Amino acid sequence: MTLSVEDNSAQPGSCKPPRWVILIVEDNPFMRAALCDLIGVSHPASTILQANSAEKALELVAGQAPDLVLMDIALPGMDGLTCLAEIKNLCPETRSVVISYHEEQPYIQKALQAGAVAFVPKRRLYLDLAPILQKILDPEEAGHVDQIVKGSS
Repeated sequence: MTLSVEDNSAQPGSCKPPRWVILIVEDNPFMRAALCDLIGVSHPASTILQANSAEKALELVAGQAPDLVLMDIALPGMDGLTCLAEIKNLCPETRSVVISYHEEQPYIQKALQAGAVAFVPKRRLYLDLAPILQKILDPEEAGHVDQIVKGSS
């Protein structure tokens, strides 16, 4: 199991942007690293938690409610959609984005039903994730988060 926490806080005394706690749930270590890099660039003041399974994600959520969860669907053990529904029950204020190779409409619908505010196909990760994160995490945009359905096809 992998547990990693990166604290990308701004230096003391500087004007800090809002600090977010973001949980990445992805079993592929290379994809987790790519997601960390993307978040580090777009939201450098974020604390990034990582889990390689749904079960580990639930342990992390029990210890610290994240502001945002980036969730893969295909995970060892419990699948990501089941985990997402459990996280939503535990932390109703936590927003979630599903990131998956499974981009067929039934998966998108199930992700939204489980509580995701967005769905990003992995093939479009570098194009779609940063603008979606900005819309979700930007305090001025937060009221409009329900308008996000999925990344561009």
